[in-house]
Amino acid sequence: MKKMLYVFREFNDLDHMTPVLDQALTLHPEETIITCINPNLDLKDDFRLKYLQSKYNVKVQYIYDLYCNSLGLKLFSRVTNRILFSKSAFSIVASLKQKLRNKLYNCRLKIKLFNELWFQSLIQKHNIGAVIVDYGSKHKFIYETISNACHVHSIPIIGMPHGMDATTNNFVSDVTHLKQDTGHLEKTWGWINNFIVASEGIKQKYSKEGLPLHSMKVLGNPRFAKSWHDKYRSIINVHPSNIKGSKLKIIFFDHGSRYRVNTDNIYATLKSIDQLPYTDLVIKPHTRELLSDHRLTSVGRTSSEHSIHLINWADVVINHLSSIVFDAYHLNKIFIYPNYFTENSMVWEKYNACWAVSNINEMIDAITSIHTGKYQLPYRQKHVDKLLNDQVYGNQPDTNISLLYLNHIKSIINT
Repeated sequence: MKKMLYVFREFNDLDHMTPVLDQALTLHPEETIITCINPNLDLKDDFRLKYLQSKYNVKVQYIYDLYCNSLGLKLFSRVTNRILFSKSAFSIVASLKQKLRNKLYNCRLKIKLFNELWFQSLIQKHNIGAVIVDYGSKHKFIYETISNACHVHSIPIIGMPHGMDATTNNFVSDVTHLKQDTGHLEKTWGWINNFIVASEGIKQKYSKEGLPLHSMKVLGNPRFAKSWHDKYRSIINVHPSNIKGSKLKIIFFDHGSRYRVNTDNIYATLKSIDQLPYTDLVIKPHTRELLSDHRLTSVGRTSSEHSIHLINWADVVINHLSSIVFDAYHLNKIFIYPNYFTENSMVWEKYNACWAVSNINEMIDAITSIHTGKYQLPYRQKHVDKLLNDQVYGNQPDTNISLLYLNHIKSIINT
């Protein structure tokens, strides 16, 4: 019985893996292994892992603990992930333990212990049939070791999206736009054999940046499917918002400044919104980035609360790059897209599934009209539905997207 080894590196990646893991543990629990490759992530307090562990009694561990077949590996595992990772009431002690742990995970000893022979033995011990990862560079952590060992044993490496790419243009970051390297994705992600992508548009887009068309399979995005959205809300305990008040509640989802954004436009616009007497503005930094501009610390309120809680609270969602807006669609929130915040082209404007504004004046007019109730949404539900159908459901509405992912992974194992 071949097993599926899932490897995540960030909690964002886990966010997109969880619906598929939920399906895999429902149908094939004995074939599903869940590991984390990033030793700096604390696995104990994540609500998604708690959900999976509570529902399925599944073990989630660092990949470095998955197979300790020598005394050296056993000692390394015990020291790094038990002794040095235990909580301490004294901050100085905790800091020293963390620094020592980091040094161990970045020293030559780790490279010698977790080598290709180790992972080849792991493959044989656990009878691994496929390794499922998020898209990422093989030069991070021990991905190169995994890649080389899988190649020796002809084990397929399957890439799952770690987010939703909502841009329609190529070369979306400052660096890639500057270089215009049509092969950069193959250089970065080429160690992955098979890719699952959400839409045909993304497939064609990635092919222009170096990924072979035959390596990509369009299957939608399970994280933003309505069925998972509803389950996700129950996991994080989100209830319908009954909060009322005289002020218009607005949430802005910030994003990394390296994604061709105009920070001056963002700051000036949000400052103007915040100065309106009838607005309550909250800014949510991107989960993997700092605020795009340090000046935003003086505007509105900054919150690290879960994004769905913030969307549920808000009357209006302002967003330019984050895929979290798909949750705003499911919660029927007004979505304003300031297209002058970024030089990238976004999928929601292409589908006319947003309230697009092109300058500060248009933004303030939109906010004011919503506050007074004298407005008509410039986009319709049919436009939103078309966007969801193409970008989330892969043109397969009313389909269990997670099951499509799982069946595709199983088919690759059995090939």
